[in-house]
Amino acid sequence: MADDGLLVTISGAALSLLLYENVRNVGDQMGFLLGEIVEYIVKKVTDSDNQVDTVKRRINIETVVTCSMPDILHDSSCRIDKEKLKDFLSHKSKQVIGWFRFRHNLSLVPTLRDKLLHKQFASYFSSSHGYKEDFFVTCLLSSSVSNANGTHKFRHVLLRRRRGTFEPISLKISSLGDGRSPLDGSDYKLTPKTRSVKEVDTFTKIIQSLKLNLTQTSSVESATLIEKEAEKYLSTLISKVCESDREVYELEKQITELRTKIRLQNLAQTQVTCNTDTTELNHEIDKNSGYEENNLLAGKVDVPDKIYEEDQLNKMNQVTTDQVVQELFLQKVSPRKS
Repeated sequence: MADDGLLVTISGAALSLLLYENVRNVGDQMGFLLGEIVEYIVKKVTDSDNQVDTVKRRINIETVVTCSMPDILHDSSCRIDKEKLKDFLSHKSKQVIGWFRFRHNLSLVPTLRDKLLHKQFASYFSSSHGYKEDFFVTCLLSSSVSNANGTHKFRHVLLRRRRGTFEPISLKISSLGDGRSPLDGSDYKLTPKTRSVKEVDTFTKIIQSLKLNLTQTSSVESATLIEKEAEKYLSTLISKVCESDREVYELEKQITELRTKIRLQNLAQTQVTCNTDTTELNHEIDKNSGYEENNLLAGKVDVPDKIYEEDQLNKMNQVTTDQVVQELFLQKVSPRKS
């Protein structure tokens, strides 16, 4: 049985959501890709009547989960916190088939931090989901804007770590009808042999809840019943979405208020610090001024003493000079008398 590689598919809606969530963020962003890994077996018969079974795997990306503050999931040394990661993803953890990293105006080359995180994410999710680490993918995205802000360019690449190196994977953007296209190009739709996600999707649950008997019910009536049941389900989601949006609005409002409060506190602290520095500076100036005045006063007091000492010294010098003159005069006069 041969293995014919790996293919990643994503719908146009999911890709638009991924790009939108990244562009509306000011800085870099990280998140997770949700979907499933589907395995097919394609059977082909050669000219010599030998049957060759080929395993084809497809990774279907259905939606994304963004994390605007990735630092809460790992520390500075890129060691992931499994408990926080589990709390962040909650029940969606079973659907994680990869992760993405978005950066503005940068090349699509994984950094050392990206490689360390990918290795840990692949080990964590593959061990809990039961598939190989080779099937855990990473998507690097980048965007740029023209000088006139009229053209937005988006770039992306899908990678997987295999044999210690990162290699690119083909990405197919599927439309509404591509989900029915077989992998081998024939007119038959293949049934997946295995799926990474064992849970039944919502649409299948709706059909199962109707318990339709396709042999006795016409196709038009069956489609009408499915449509009405889907509309009921969507109606129940409207209230949940409104409530979720209201909670998000309240949280964003609280965040804005806290940011304003923190900014005012920092401003007040800065003003207090400036006032304290000004007070200390004025105190030092007053202190230095007082010290100089004291020196001037001390100098004025010492002036008479210095004048007195100089007078005494001059007098002593004068006395000494007079004595020397007298002695010389006596020495000269004495011989003449003899």
